[in-house]
Amino acid sequence: KNSAIFSSVASTPSAAGLMQRSAGAMARRVGCSVLSAALLVAPVRSDLSVVGLGDWGGHNDEEPSTYSQRLTAIGLIRVAVEKQADFAMLMGDNFYQHGLTEGDMTSRFRDTFEAIYAQLLPGVPFYAFAGNHDYGEGQLANVSLQLAYSKQADTQWKFPSLWYKIHRDFEADGKQRSLDMVVLDTIVLCGNGETNEDYIEQELRFLDGIGMQGPGSSGL
Repeated sequence: KNSAIFSSVASTPSAAGLMQRSAGAMARRVGCSVLSAALLVAPVRSDLSVVGLGDWGGHNDEEPSTYSQRLTAIGLIRVAVEKQADFAMLMGDNFYQHGLTEGDMTSRFRDTFEAIYAQLLPGVPFYAFAGNHDYGEGQLANVSLQLAYSKQADTQWKFPSLWYKIHRDFEADGKQRSLDMVVLDTIVLCGNGETNEDYIEQELRFLDGIGMQGPGSSGL
């Protein structure tokens, strides 16, 4: 279970060393040592904890990560460790300014996501969905590249489809409970041009399949 990650980090020398080295590297890059201290916060376990952030994807291809992004990563990691987060949500605008093209796929994932977030929270899955900048914001972009990266071996990046459901079973107050988190693509639902009509129908069928009603009904 993902919630065991942080307790195993504290008890396993090799994992703890990885976190310490990663923390030191990040702290040097942002010019402070607060991240190392953040990783020493005693965890407070909740029954199910989730962290998330949006509009996080660097600046552009020439500046794939920013000082502000790295500072935000420190805050995210501090909370994730303290709460023993089961997973993280990446809520759109994953790659500024104009999404991904074939040529920059590998370097942008490495410099914008892996080096800033994933390597500092080893084993924690990051569930992503697309924002308007991921669709190009006026230029050509290939969102399918973000879906394809989910198929990489051992990646923490989870973006299986433009719309999908995250399911978790957990215990709270001595009772077994479950959570279904529905991830939608509102750029598709906005209908950016006639070519999106088929995708709109597919997304609405997905909502029907999980028991939600379509736009204009009282159930949505």
